[in-house]
Amino acid sequence: MAARSDIIESMPRFAKRGLAVMAAVALSLSCSRSGPVRSARRVGVPPDLLRTMEDGPDAGMGPIQFVALRPYDRARDLEVLLFASGSPVFSGIVLPGRWVPLVSAWAEPFPVKGFAKVRPDVMESLRSGRGLLALPITLDGALLVYRSDLWDELRLPAPRSLAALREAALHLSARRLELSKPIVSDVPADQLFWDLAWSYAGQASPELYSYPKVHALGFIKEFGLAQEPGPEPAGEQLLLQGHSAALFCTAIEARKLLAPGSPRASTLRAARIPSMQASGHCIYSGWCLARPLGSDLGKVSWAGMSGERYQRYLKEHGCEPVLQDEKDGGDGVSVAFASTQFHAPPDLGEGGDEVVLGAILDATQGSMDAEEALRRAEARVRRRAG
Repeated sequence: MAARSDIIESMPRFAKRGLAVMAAVALSLSCSRSGPVRSARRVGVPPDLLRTMEDGPDAGMGPIQFVALRPYDRARDLEVLLFASGSPVFSGIVLPGRWVPLVSAWAEPFPVKGFAKVRPDVMESLRSGRGLLALPITLDGALLVYRSDLWDELRLPAPRSLAALREAALHLSARRLELSKPIVSDVPADQLFWDLAWSYAGQASPELYSYPKVHALGFIKEFGLAQEPGPEPAGEQLLLQGHSAALFCTAIEARKLLAPGSPRASTLRAARIPSMQASGHCIYSGWCLARPLGSDLGKVSWAGMSGERYQRYLKEHGCEPVLQDEKDGGDGVSVAFASTQFHAPPDLGEGGDEVVLGAILDATQGSMDAEEALRRAEARVRRRAG
């Protein structure tokens, strides 16, 4: 087994930055409780999910102490550090599915049996040659929420394809001056890039320089969708304030917008990522439970959170279940996801994510067009692989 210093050296550059700070946080977490609670298995969770997990039914894993990961804007660095260093602080950590590949080298896989009712595409997005890299808990990814009142008023075709959405946005911005940004996004720019390109092509593929990728990046550039979401999602606020007509967001965000009592709930509608095909495609980013090597979660019933009882509880609390045939969402989110295929993030090797983000910035904030930016990015990925 490699020495711990070698493991830390192999960590992605973003995780090595601030290592001392993250180590201090991990140490404080390990020392923050004492006494009988130490007999409970500690599971790190996002702060917004803490109360839901604490109040949930028995998942069959024995006593669990859920601990909020704070500050959560640095959670990705902390999670990689905890996994890579072999820290015993947590028996498991709940993280978004799109981050699972970052810790896969240091994660102890789950057996693939016991998940017959979980959606096959979700299972495939978490599967490796060693087993299941993480336990799927909720279903999430990008979808579109749009103002159906504007579409109905101007008799616009539903935004089922990227071309239909673009034409509607241009038509609306010309007719309704208050729509300063007809389309907005609270989805990270690189995730939205893959989702739009895959849906346009009708399949998931890792290459960067192709017509679907150029088309998707051109769309992102045209409507200024490369803004990273902040503490208060700018896109959501623009939609609610009437300055936008359509929003790319997550299922959790969409459910809040569509919930009874939301300011525009009666005028909003959810739809899958626009696609020319029968299905949309997007990166799986639902909540997952991953466990570090040597975790004592290997000694207990590990499939409880994906079981029917626990999934029903999560649905009652605004989360989307990962089980098959869960189509009765009432707010359109489940219907949108029923015609969506979920995938693991593309594997572009070390630094690949930075290359993709660089290409997006070159096109949206620099002087390059989408084609040149992606051609250069593809060349960079090939050089690194070589």
